[in-house]
Amino acid sequence: MIVRARKRKLQKILADSKLINLEFGKQIGDKVKQRIAELLAAETLEDISHLPPTKLHSLSGEYEGCFAVKLTGNFRLVFKAYTCEEEFTTQKSNTEIIVIEEVVDYHGK
Repeated sequence: MIVRARKRKLQKILADSKLINLEFGKQIGDKVKQRIAELLAAETLEDISHLPPTKLHSLSGEYEGCFAVKLTGNFRLVFKAYTCEEEFTTQKSNTEIIVIEEVVDYHGK
């Protein structure tokens, strides 16, 4: 899949391994890099496990229409899914583009 970030600042951070660790800390930063590598290697979201440790899941409420994968503890990599035609989708099998919204502990909100 193709992985992008919604905001330019986040895209810049995610493109640089050192910046990822500076922004999120080593523990979370390492998991961000691992999850991005897994997303890049997958053909669609169907290839990403809904079981731990990845624990891909769809979100509701404030994050309606988004998916998340587990990083550490309560931290999640939150993203939206798009088809190859860049149309928004909630269907795992149609997903070819991921747009990362944020790295967040939404449990603490």
